[in-house]
Amino acid sequence: MLRSLSLDKCHNLYHTVVSSQSPVHFVCKDLTKVRMDTPNLEFISHDSIDPITFVCKGPTFKLKDAYIDLILDNRGEKWFNGLLKFLAKLRWTETLSLCVDSERDVIIPEMLRMKRRPPLYSVKHLKIELYVSRLKNSFELIRSLLRLAPCPETISICIYGSLALNKKLTAGTPIP
Repeated sequence: MLRSLSLDKCHNLYHTVVSSQSPVHFVCKDLTKVRMDTPNLEFISHDSIDPITFVCKGPTFKLKDAYIDLILDNRGEKWFNGLLKFLAKLRWTETLSLCVDSERDVIIPEMLRMKRRPPLYSVKHLKIELYVSRLKNSFELIRSLLRLAPCPETISICIYGSLALNKKLTAGTPIP
């Protein structure tokens, strides 16, 4: 029985359909389109330029862990709209890790925030990995993360670059 599936460095594979009851661990990198029908999945790792490329057939995932590496191409309204739809598919995930270039990639434009509900309302632990941070303080980033996931138990922010910085916030922690 297949328990783990990893599609990485499959340079000629652009579109895949995974339909099985057995996989609990799935890793995919550099795929143009992924269509999933795997109700017993517990972990997913996915990187993509376009979050719309990930299609979940059936109910939303109920994962223990998800690691999503968003490779940005264009941060327009269409991209953010696709991101919100994609994140909504992960709303029952216990621990969600998002890796992005900078905080601008997770600060949703005001117009879209007003139109949509928070997509990650059941996520318990939200982890954000930033390659670069341009904010003087983290208030705007944390406020945006709380709009995505309004009641997480923890938010962790890791900033890479010349100096690595880690912040972990729990309920009741004052925002720096």
